Amino acid sequence: METPVQPLEAKKYVIPRYAVDHLLESFQIVRTELSELLDIPDTNQADWSQYAEQWWKKQSEEDQFILRKIITAMGSPVLISNIAVAHEYGLLNTRAVFTSTRLEDPAFLIGVDDEEQNYHVSYVDTGNEILATMVMYLDAGADFGETEFTVRMSLYELIAFFGLMDLYRRSEYIAMLEHARADFRVGYEEIWKSVDDGMQYPDLRWALPFILPQLIHDIQPPTQNDINTAVQSLAQKGVLEWKQDAEAFALTDPGLFAAMSLMKTINKLDITSFGFNDAGKRARKGATFIRTDPILWTVMLDEGEAIFSSIKLDPAVDFVREILSPTIVPAKKATAQKAEAPQEAGQTPMCPKCGKPATWIEAYKRWYCYSCQEYLPQ
Repeated sequence: METPVQPLEAKKYVIPRYAVDHLLESFQIVRTELSELLDIPDTNQADWSQYAEQWWKKQSEEDQFILRKIITAMGSPVLISNIAVAHEYGLLNTRAVFTSTRLEDPAFLIGVDDEEQNYHVSYVDTGNEILATMVMYLDAGADFGETEFTVRMSLYELIAFFGLMDLYRRSEYIAMLEHARADFRVGYEEIWKSVDDGMQYPDLRWALPFILPQLIHDIQPPTQNDINTAVQSLAQKGVLEWKQDAEAFALTDPGLFAAMSLMKTINKLDITSFGFNDAGKRARKGATFIRTDPILWTVMLDEGEAIFSSIKLDPAVDFVREILSPTIVPAKKATAQKAEAPQEAGQTPMCPKCGKPATWIEAYKRWYCYSCQEYLPQ
């Protein structure tokens, strides 16, 4: 199937890291707290100032016009989005920097070289080109399967869940190498080792290390007892079942479905956006997407819990657009005309399409129908 969008084409610039601080001062750009995320070194020294001026004068007039925009964006960003994509060709890890409240306006992708001497910056005419590239990875040029799968978990349960998924994947690889297949039954120690390995070794080929950056802002690393408790809870949620005769856990049919789907991972996409809330404090919003053949999965955080769910392409694109949109982060207070969280029993609205109760998503201040996989109209 032909992908509906093309990857962005951007003009690229290399900017010495040790020139940016002086140029920000020279251009009289007010620095915001958010610019600290770009790790701009402090270079208030005469030698670095001279170096920065010499570098700037070597740039063409046309490049200086764009470079001034880039440096302004680095000093006063409206939103910074960390974007990581893991696929068969390796890891794409970058930061998107937005300087206005419109995705239609220009944006920048900023990274640092291995020697940490230079910023590598790509200028794109519109932030929608970044969105289109993310959609390309979500689409992946593969067919989409139809399923309804949603599990709400605590963050420790989510860690245990993905530790299990990685453990299943490794067991399948071993079975193929040994030409022997056995029932997947694991105990507490095996699950804990898988989780512990995922936390210690940032191998992004596996699911758990990839989702951890979304969680580290909210929790302390779990202990073995935390994971044991989470495993018991997953059994109560129907993901696992206890095999008393073998003193081990096995995956239920829903758990096995998720595990077998994640065996066929095409790519993984993680997006976290940083801005400021109405109180002037730093705020963030993000989600992880795992594109398998043929299911697209998402992990979304909601008030200290995680929602692991299958998702269709259109609502996934809406999620990404909201995460990348400076009009959403910083978060705005809900107005009287917009949807609000239920205050008492009986206030949960029904989906106008399927008639099933909707779920309030606090992170997005919207009602969502997991059956139709769509937001309710505002």
